Amino acid sequence: MPPKLSPKQTPNLLREPWERGRDSLDRWKTPVTDDLKKSTLAEVRCLALQHSEMTEGLSTISARLTALTNLVHTYGWSADLEQLEQADDWRGFPALAKPKGEKIAQLLTEYFTRNGNQWTRLSELFLHLANNGVMVGGKNTNSTLSAHLSNSGRFENDRSKGWRLKGDAQRL
Repeated sequence: MPPKLSPKQTPNLLREPWERGRDSLDRWKTPVTDDLKKSTLAEVRCLALQHSEMTEGLSTISARLTALTNLVHTYGWSADLEQLEQADDWRGFPALAKPKGEKIAQLLTEYFTRNGNQWTRLSELFLHLANNGVMVGGKNTNSTLSAHLSNSGRFENDRSKGWRLKGDAQRL
């Protein structure tokens, strides 16, 4: 049998009679916790909505990817697909990466020339390249495209503004 505790040794919480839900209700009475509760619930709602949208998008992409993969296998284009993937691996296949970098530099030089050499974010440059049939690829596409732009020597960047042609590259 456990030893008896004197009233002084018993915590205050154990001296009060237990009520169902008492502890959970007391927890939400403080303003700090109330703000935490509100922000947590709002974030849960937001994340649930984002999850739902992404799940729908993923199911659409998965179906399209499956169809295209079947087409590639049916027509025997697997070797061509591997060559495209190799072009994104600079270290393993530098000879294939060089022409791709040159193509990116050429397309983006034309883009900046047409648009008055305005600072442009990577996302817009990705769209322009994709519309012209160039997929950047790589493990981190932002880093890959930035590396292509930096290595070409024609472009300059500003973290807050984006990319544009260097002054001397506009005359080329």
